[in-house]
Amino acid sequence: MIKAVLLPLTMLLVATLFYLYEFTLRVAPSSMFTDLMRDYNLGAASLGWLGSIYFFSYAFLQLPVGAWTDRFGPRRLLTSAIILCAASTFLFSFTESFLLVCVARFFIGAGSAFAFISCMKIITVWFKPHWFPILTGLTLTIGTMGAVIGQVSVSIALEWLPWRDLMRFLGVVGIVLAILAWIFIKDKNENNPHPSYDGIHFMGCLKEVMRSKQNWWVALYGFMMTAPTDAFGGLWGIPFLVQAHDFPRDIAASACSMTFVGMAVGSPIIGWFSNKIKNRRIPMLLGSLGSLLSISMLVYWPTITHTMAFVLFFLFGFMSSYVLAFVVIRDIMPPQLVGTAVGFVNMASMIGSFLLMYIMGWLLEKVWNGELVGGLPFYDHTAYKYGLLIMPICYIISTFILIPIIRESYSQYATK
Repeated sequence: MIKAVLLPLTMLLVATLFYLYEFTLRVAPSSMFTDLMRDYNLGAASLGWLGSIYFFSYAFLQLPVGAWTDRFGPRRLLTSAIILCAASTFLFSFTESFLLVCVARFFIGAGSAFAFISCMKIITVWFKPHWFPILTGLTLTIGTMGAVIGQVSVSIALEWLPWRDLMRFLGVVGIVLAILAWIFIKDKNENNPHPSYDGIHFMGCLKEVMRSKQNWWVALYGFMMTAPTDAFGGLWGIPFLVQAHDFPRDIAASACSMTFVGMAVGSPIIGWFSNKIKNRRIPMLLGSLGSLLSISMLVYWPTITHTMAFVLFFLFGFMSSYVLAFVVIRDIMPPQLVGTAVGFVNMASMIGSFLLMYIMGWLLEKVWNGELVGGLPFYDHTAYKYGLLIMPICYIISTFILIPIIRESYSQYATK
């Protein structure tokens, strides 16, 4: 009995630790932005490209990763993915070439593509359905804490270590995680009553997921909710506070990391709340409206104090939690297709992150007034007002177009 409880929890913990690890790697360049701009002679568009290339590989691997996980299970796939992340992190730390840095970032994203889907598959196979919203929220909580580590701890560590040495240390951490994954992760639960999709090829799984219009609307909702948090919270938030509001880098990193603290706190609460009121759409609407308000205040309020920044970034992350996109997909799809369905939604979300992160940098360069500080481009508050305008637009689309056409799915969850 104890083994029946501890084994699933240990498996989920190891998979979630990899999710935390890949989140740390995802946001680490935001704290290193001055070092990277200096060492590779980058402007905003190039820095945006370096940040976004992670999401390019991450996004377009979501569908095959979901189908592979449904067919083969997470053990071999997850272990290989962690090794790929670790090896790419070592490459990132050693190379002097900006092209190879981008290649390393691309493969870090490719390995990271397996993290969240593996967690969702483990929850589906090893836990009862009523645990899915809560455990999904807790998984997002632990994972997004990696963003806090990746911003605050990296920013502090950079005061003592060169950024290359820090990345090498993170590579070693990845090797340790790969060993743990190989030891503890299991592919199948013999007591799981759900049918297997071992005999259905990738296109068969994909066809089942993509034939539903509701899946498309939910995926677009994930796009609109996720992209601003990754693009602003994961890269542009720190430069925005440093350049537009003259924050010290460590304070800016701490304030920006509150985006992910908010997501960590909000994800399980929102999942629990949606179960409590037996409704998905009301929390989705409240979250979208709250995100619109908080991001608008962050970007367009003329003067932001340290306290305001911490509070607004926390609210931004709390309200922007996209946990319900995965909960709704879990409600409406059969359990044996959860990997593919989650991959489909995650693909749309990460495409949004890829696009917004680069577009923001491109817009900043277009409205840049040519000012240099310390030999590096300096973007003032006016530039950021235009460069970051796309974020409130995302939340307006989510609030007034997408959520009204997403059908309530709680009743389908309740019958499983």
